[in-house]
Amino acid sequence: MTFTDSMNGPGNPDAGQWSGAPVFRSWIDPVATNDYHFLQNPNLIGQIQFTGLDPTKTYRVEMLGSRTGTGRDREGDYKVNSLYSDNGNSNRYDAYADGYANHRVMTWRSVKAPDGQITIDLETWTSEIALYLSAMRLTEAPPQTVLFDIGSSTSDLITPGRWNNASSPSWTKPLPGHYVLAAVDAAGQKLPIRLSVLQDFGDTNSVGVVSDAAGFAATAQADSFAVGTGTTGVVQIEGLVPGQSYDITLFGSRQATADTRTSRYTIGATYYDLVNSDNTQNTVPLLACRPTPEAISRSKSMPPPAPSLGI
Repeated sequence: MTFTDSMNGPGNPDAGQWSGAPVFRSWIDPVATNDYHFLQNPNLIGQIQFTGLDPTKTYRVEMLGSRTGTGRDREGDYKVNSLYSDNGNSNRYDAYADGYANHRVMTWRSVKAPDGQITIDLETWTSEIALYLSAMRLTEAPPQTVLFDIGSSTSDLITPGRWNNASSPSWTKPLPGHYVLAAVDAAGQKLPIRLSVLQDFGDTNSVGVVSDAAGFAATAQADSFAVGTGTTGVVQIEGLVPGQSYDITLFGSRQATADTRTSRYTIGATYYDLVNSDNTQNTVPLLACRPTPEAISRSKSMPPPAPSLGI
C-alpha cells in the first residue's frame, strides 16, 4: 500500500472511539476508529494504491471514515478505480453522520486489479470541509455479485449505483410480472439475469429499519414487498446457468411492530425462518443453490401478520 498523493496526519487520537465494533462490522477494531489520516484545505486530494495483486482475481474493498463532530461538515468523495461504492454512499460520505453516528461502511464488492493494481482516490466535498480515512479492508471476493433492492419506488428509497431496483409504488400490491430485466452486477456488467414475481404480494412496505448493518445499502434494507399471514409471495430469478452453484442472501425488516413477525424463505426443499421485527442485520443464507427450469424462491409469512421480504 502506497500513498501516491499525500494525506495529512495521522490525526489526533481523540476522534471518538467506538465503544465496541458492531457484530456486523467485526473486522473493525474500535482502536482503528479513534485515529485517521485526513484531507483539509489546502490539501484537498489524496490517492492510495494497492499493488502486487492478482489481475485474474476479484477483490472487495471496504473503507471507513469516522470522526466526532456536529453537523454535516466532514464530507468527501471516495472512489475505487474511479467508481463510487456499490451502495452509492461514497459520494459525499460524512465521517460524522455516516461513520461515527451510524457505523456505515463504504463497500466495493467486485473490484478488478488491472496490472495488479487498485487505486483509491479521495477528495474533500469543498475546500472548507475535511475528509477522513480511519480503516480499510481488502479481501478476495466472489467473482460476481448481483444486488437487488426490492420495495418502494419512491425516490428516497431507490438505491443508486450498481443495484437492480425491483420496485412498486408504496402500499400497492406487487402483481406478477418482470420487475428487473438485464440486471447489472456489482462491477457494472450487464447480464441476462431477470427477476420476476410469479405470485403476487400483499403490498409494498416502506417502514423497514433504516440501516446498512446487514451489508446492504440502507435504502435497500428499509423497504420491501410484503405478504400477510398464511400467504406466499413467489419471486423467480431467471437467466442463470443451469448446473452452476449460486449463493443467495435474503433480508427482511419491519420496524416498530407490537408483535414478533416471522417469515419463512424457501428455495426448493430448503427453508429458513427469519424474525423481521426491527431486524437490522440478520440474513437468510441459502448456499450452493443450483438453478433448474422450476427453481423458485418463495417468501411465506407465518403468524403474526405482515412480514416483509427484501433481497
